[in-house]
Amino acid sequence: MSGHTPNNKLKNTGMYKDIINIALAGNPNVGKSVIFNQLTGLSQTIGNWPGKTVERMEGHLDFLGYRFNIVDLPGIYSLSTYSLEEIVSREYIVSDDVDVIINVVDATNLERNLFFTFQLLELKVPLIIAINQMDILRRRNMEIDFKALENIFKLPVLPVVAVHGTGVHQLLEEAIEMVVFQHPHAHYNEKTRDEHDHHSHDYYRTEHIHDKVKVNSKVKNNFKFPELSKVLSFGKEVESCIGKLVLEINNNQLTSALIKYPPRFLAIKLLENDEEIKSSFKNNEIIKTADEFRNQLEDIHGEDVHTIISSEIYNKIHVISDKVLLIKPHKGKKKVRLADVFDHLTTHSILGYLILVAVLFGIYSFTFSFGGFFSGLIDELYTTWSEFIYNSFGEENLIVKIFWGGGLGGFLGGIGGVLV
Repeated sequence: MSGHTPNNKLKNTGMYKDIINIALAGNPNVGKSVIFNQLTGLSQTIGNWPGKTVERMEGHLDFLGYRFNIVDLPGIYSLSTYSLEEIVSREYIVSDDVDVIINVVDATNLERNLFFTFQLLELKVPLIIAINQMDILRRRNMEIDFKALENIFKLPVLPVVAVHGTGVHQLLEEAIEMVVFQHPHAHYNEKTRDEHDHHSHDYYRTEHIHDKVKVNSKVKNNFKFPELSKVLSFGKEVESCIGKLVLEINNNQLTSALIKYPPRFLAIKLLENDEEIKSSFKNNEIIKTADEFRNQLEDIHGEDVHTIISSEIYNKIHVISDKVLLIKPHKGKKKVRLADVFDHLTTHSILGYLILVAVLFGIYSFTFSFGGFFSGLIDELYTTWSEFIYNSFGEENLIVKIFWGGGLGGFLGGIGGVLV
C-alpha cells in the first residue's frame, strides 16, 4: 500500500455523487489485477457476467467520502468481438453501469498497449490512462514524457508502479476530478519527476478546481470528450469511407444496442465486418454500402481492412512513441543485459535472418550427425542384450516375451527406429 496523502480538496461533503463506478481495462498481463487488489483488498466478489461463462471480478472501497465500485475487466487486445471476453468488455465499457474507464498500459510495451488505447479513444468514454511498470522502464534507463503524452491525448496520463501501490490512489483522485468536477484533463507537475524516483506519490497537482456541480447517475452524458480528430484520423481513402458511413448512420434510427456507440466507431466496425455490430443494424442498405467500401479499400491497398486500419494506427503510435519515450543518459558504466543483446541481434533486419538460418542448420546437423550415432549405439545395445537374454532364457519363455519382447526391448527398438 502506498504512503499517498489524499487530496482533501476532492473530499465529498455529502452534496455530490456518492458512488463512482470504475472499470479497469487493458491487455493481458499489464497489472490490472494488481491495481485491483491494491485498491479493493479483501472487498471482492467473483462471479460470471450475466449469460456468459466469463469471470467477473468486482471490488469496493471508500475513499475521500466516495464509494468506489471497481470492475476488473478481462484482459483483451482489441474491441472486436472475436471472443466472449471482448464482447463483455466492450458492452460494459459503453454501458451506463460504469462512470470512468482506467486503461492500464504496460510502460515496457508502450506501442503494443497503445493500440488498445486508440480503440478506447474511439468510444469517447471518460478515460484515464495508467502507465504501469514504470520502475522496470526506469531500470532500463528510459522515461516517458507524461506531459507530452497528456498533450497528445488531452486526457489524464499517470505513472503507476502497481506492485508497490505507487500511484494507484491518484487514479481515484483523477476519477473524482472527472466524474464530480467534470475536469477531464490533469496537468503534469514537472517538479515531481525527481520526487517520484524517491518514492514520492505526488505526481499530479490540480491547477484549479471547477465550480462544484451535482451530477446524475449517467456521468457519460455530462463528459465532454476532447477533440482528437487529428490524433485518430486515418488515411484519405479510409477517412472518406468512414465519413460517408457516419452520414448514413446519423440519418438512420439506431437500435438500443447501437445508440450507445459513437457513429464513427460504428462506421469503423462496419468496415471491419464486425458481426455483432452488423447484426444490430435494421437498415441493410448501410451494410451493403459498408461492404462496397470495404471491397474498394482492399482493392486499393491490396490488404484486408483489418490490416489497413491496424497498420495506420500502429504508424501513428510509432510516431507518438518516438516523441514520448525518452532514453536517459547512463551514469557511469553501462550495464548490458544479456536479454537485451539477444533481442537486439535476433530482431535485426539482417542478422536476424542469418541467426535463423544458423539455428535451423544446427538443428539439422545435430539430427543427422548425432542422430545416426545414437541410433547405431542403441541398435547395437538392443542386439547384444537380445542375444544374451534369448540364449540365457530361451525365446519361447513367457516372461521373456512379456518383459523383453513387449517391454524394455520394444522400447529400445522404438527409440532406435525414431532416431533413424
